[in-house]
Amino acid sequence: MEEKVKVSVSGSIATITINNPSKRNALDFDILKQLRKIFDKLEADPGLRVVVMRGEGEKAFCAGFSIDRIDTDGAAQNFLEETFSHIRKSRLPVIAMHNGIVVGAGLDLSLNCDIRVAADDVRYGITPAKIGVVYHREGIKRLAEAVGVTVAKELLYTGKLISAKRALEIGLVNLVVARDELESTVEGMAAEICENAPLSVSGTKKILNAILDFDPFTEEQSNYFERLSLEAFRSRDHAEGQKAFLEKRKPVFQGI
Repeated sequence: MEEKVKVSVSGSIATITINNPSKRNALDFDILKQLRKIFDKLEADPGLRVVVMRGEGEKAFCAGFSIDRIDTDGAAQNFLEETFSHIRKSRLPVIAMHNGIVVGAGLDLSLNCDIRVAADDVRYGITPAKIGVVYHREGIKRLAEAVGVTVAKELLYTGKLISAKRALEIGLVNLVVARDELESTVEGMAAEICENAPLSVSGTKKILNAILDFDPFTEEQSNYFERLSLEAFRSRDHAEGQKAFLEKRKPVFQGI
């Protein structure tokens, strides 16, 4: 059975490929575990200076977390966040190469990367409202930091997909290029970073992440946010959202 995450190294650049094309490269627990191990291994290699992350094929970078693996006790969200922390805390800058659709937890995965470059036909969305989920606060915070609170509300409340052009306009991505120029553009950017002083790049990343990861919430607030997420996970609406998604129909939500 082929690995769900592939790694290749060329010089000082490592490329991580999420290899789950039958599910549009959706994440699951196995993929998250592999990503942790891979980042730990790459982190220990002094010859590496940049990581590129992409999805297998041309249809999807990552289409979220597998709908059939979402649980009702919040374990999936906790596991996601722990894995994303590995990516953020890596000394290596990570470029997300958006070679296909970027949705849900796939978008959050991308926000934990340092730079995002997209093909011009890619679409984006964060869709917890479509399946009756309250997304975890860290993910909401990252989205709001990237695009601003007003746009974050629009994306989260509507769950709609937006174009790469709109994603560039709102600051969700750094650069949009023609599809046939995507790989060469990312390779060029990675090579440019490799030419710079590694301690300067890694030190800057650590400082920026320390600023962004600052948590102003009290323990009481954090516990309350967690309860909100758990209530949604255990609701009838969440069960209906999952069922409707798998049956490829529009869900009927009742607020219970």
